[in-house]
Amino acid sequence: MSERILHSGSNQARVRLTPWDERAFGFRTAEILKIEGTDHLDPLIAMVDEWMTGEGVRYSFGRIGADAATQRQSLQEAGYQFIETSLMVGRPRTEQWPRVPGSLQLHSSLAQSSHLDDLARIGVEDFAHGRFLEDPTLDSDLAHLRTANWISDLARNRQLHGISLNDTLVGFCADSIDAETHTANLILYGVSSRYPMLALPLWINALQRLNQQGAKRYQAMLSAANVPVINLYLKLGFQVVSTHFGFRKWHPNPHE
Repeated sequence: MSERILHSGSNQARVRLTPWDERAFGFRTAEILKIEGTDHLDPLIAMVDEWMTGEGVRYSFGRIGADAATQRQSLQEAGYQFIETSLMVGRPRTEQWPRVPGSLQLHSSLAQSSHLDDLARIGVEDFAHGRFLEDPTLDSDLAHLRTANWISDLARNRQLHGISLNDTLVGFCADSIDAETHTANLILYGVSSRYPMLALPLWINALQRLNQQGAKRYQAMLSAANVPVINLYLKLGFQVVSTHFGFRKWHPNPHE
C-alpha cells in the first residue's frame, strides 16, 4: 500500500492504509509510519486526523521514539493513547554463537502451503505480545487472526521459514535483509510452547542462515513486555538500540 506524506510547515507525517489489518478486524485501519518535526505539531496531527476521517479509518496506530516528548504530547492532546512499549535490539554479525547439542540441530526450509496451518496455530496459541495483542480495546480473537494472516502473508512473500526437528515442525522464522546495508530484520520468530527448550537453537539456526545470506548486522523490534524473548536476545549478544512508544486512536464512525 502506497504511503501518503502530509505536510504542515516544516513538519511532515507519513501515513498509509493497512488493508492486511482491515482484513482481520473488519474495519478500516491505518498506520502513522513516521512523524518528523519537534515544534508546533498540533496542525500536523490535525491534518493526519482529517486524512483518517476522509479515508474512513476507524483505528490508527504507530510508534514514536521514547525521547520524542513533543510528539507524544501532541498525540495525547489529539486523543491518541499509548498502549505498548517496544525495544529495538541489534548486534553486528558474528559466527560465535552458544553451542547447540547435536541432538537439537534443527532444519530450516522455506515454509510450504502444507505448513501454514501448523505455523499459524503457533502464532495464535503461543503469541501474546505485539501492538494489537496488547491493546485491550481490540477483540482478542481478531488480534490473533491478524497474526495468523500475517504469517500467511510472510509465507506468500517467501520470507517465512519453517523450522523442524526430526521432521517435526517446531517453529518458524520470518526475516529479510536490506540490500544496501546488509542488515537483517528479524520480523517474526516463534517456537511452539510444546518445545520451549528449542527457542535458543531456533534463533541460532536462523542467524546462521542469515550469515550465509550475507547479513552484516541483525536487528529486531520486540515488545518490552516479552521478557523471555528479550532475555534470549541478550544471551545472544544483542543490545538495546532504542525504545519506542506505541500509540493508537479510535476515530469516529461516520455511520453512527
